[in-house]
Amino acid sequence: MRDGKMKWSPGRRIALLLAVWCAVCASTVLAADSGVEGMASLRGELVPGVVVLAFKQAGPGPEAVPLAVSAITDVKGLYRIPLQPGSYHLVAVRSAAQPWPFKADPGDLFCYYLGNPIVVEPGRMTRVGFNMVKVGASPVPAQGDASGISGRVLFGDKPLGRAYVYVYRDVSSNFHGMGLAAMPTDDEGRFRVKLPPGRYYVLARKRQGGGMYGPPGKDDYIGYLPGNPVEVRAGALSRFDLETTTRIDLLEEKYFTEGESAGWFEGDVTESAGKPAAGLYVLFYTDEAMSGTPAFVAGPTDAKGHFRVRAASGKFHLLARSNLGGPLEAGEWYGKAMLSATGAPAGGLRIRVTRFQGQ
Repeated sequence: MRDGKMKWSPGRRIALLLAVWCAVCASTVLAADSGVEGMASLRGELVPGVVVLAFKQAGPGPEAVPLAVSAITDVKGLYRIPLQPGSYHLVAVRSAAQPWPFKADPGDLFCYYLGNPIVVEPGRMTRVGFNMVKVGASPVPAQGDASGISGRVLFGDKPLGRAYVYVYRDVSSNFHGMGLAAMPTDDEGRFRVKLPPGRYYVLARKRQGGGMYGPPGKDDYIGYLPGNPVEVRAGALSRFDLETTTRIDLLEEKYFTEGESAGWFEGDVTESAGKPAAGLYVLFYTDEAMSGTPAFVAGPTDAKGHFRVRAASGKFHLLARSNLGGPLEAGEWYGKAMLSATGAPAGGLRIRVTRFQGQ
């Protein structure tokens, strides 16, 4: 206390602000018998002081209002947020300013969970881990004749070469597929994409096996720009660094090994003779025609033909195939199955595939 005024530390200011936020959101949550729990990590170290926010919509922008806000993570980086059963999109932040809208000041921590949406089931806690990224200083926009975005893709503050930058106009695809544009970076992680003026969502992915398509696998890199959606103005290149992390669910597997987590589906894909079918993708569709963008994608299957994916509960039509995108090709492995609204059968999902003969 100085001159009759109490001096508040950043930590105490955050705690006071969160108390107000939690009181406002209290009417939206139940007692802690259902919700989400987990941990926050930065480059392998568990992080205290992180806040987890739950939204109804994907890719929440500054105008979005969170349905619920957790207390800050403890000294072990753990959090717990009670939620009504349903589907949610989660964001984790650590900032000296208010949690949302997130200002992305240099030194702040951020993570948009790229396994969104998560599902909360009655009487169960869904486990979600956050690999945070540190926000750096934003480069000054470059003036010129063209408009668009430019910058670098990084991992651990170092350039990540041969990654892909994906641009999405909106959140309707839940950031699946190549979006509006997909551009490879150079060996130094640099990229430049020409775009008309507007608002865009920017992500980055790098698969160890190469290629533009498919969900990230073990040791692959993923990144979501903390400033999404980014504003592109006429005659200017919006410049930024896009920091990536490794696949999020590996953090959950490391710290939560007991029992089964809510919201996971797993199964096996085999050929007609019972041989495991490796390297295939399993697409979850809500419609029987299995057209358009799938709700979820699992794979590629491992050497035993096994797959595992976090997905919302519900009825789904499953398509296992060798390729992602485009119509089935002659000679491609494919097979179909159904997932009922009551959940997967005992022992997991089973899909038998054969060679597509063409039409």
